[in-house]
Amino acid sequence: MHRTFIAVTVDPNPAIRCVLSALQAMRRPIKAVVPENLHITLRFLGATDEALFADVLDATRLSSFGVEPFAFRLVGVGMFPNLRRPSVVWVGTDSDKPLQRIVEKSNPRIDEMGFPPVTRPWSSHLTLARVKARPPRDLEAFLNDHRFVDFGACRISEIDLKSSVLTSAGPRYDTIGSVAL
Repeated sequence: MHRTFIAVTVDPNPAIRCVLSALQAMRRPIKAVVPENLHITLRFLGATDEALFADVLDATRLSSFGVEPFAFRLVGVGMFPNLRRPSVVWVGTDSDKPLQRIVEKSNPRIDEMGFPPVTRPWSSHLTLARVKARPPRDLEAFLNDHRFVDFGACRISEIDLKSSVLTSAGPRYDTIGSVAL
């Protein structure tokens, strides 16, 4: 069994790298994502038998049929669930309707494979960091300074099925397979 998810990989532009560096400089309890791991999750699958990999990729291929490579903007920094108790620092997305359509089309197909159904609406975001304990005071100022910043365009040309291996140094993501748009 492999811990898997469906995602689009995001190449970190200089503006995103700068924000990641600023978050990392805050040190504990903030753990910034390493640039190579940046992605937008379309669906977390969890424990997945290798025998289902091809079926998941086929469902993704069918759900993305007719979607051409596209670009969207990375805009504004926010936090989940809220500023008082943040656990995730993220950058939002704009003009990512093709991803929304792919998620909506693929969810029923993936549910049919026996994966637990999604219980929350999908929220397109790029995770920048995780907050492991009480946040430093400068995190609120950071959010206010970056709330409406436009971090540039991101081009998407494929969707990946990825595995996640948790290590003491942080997660390692490996691409199992990809679907070209």
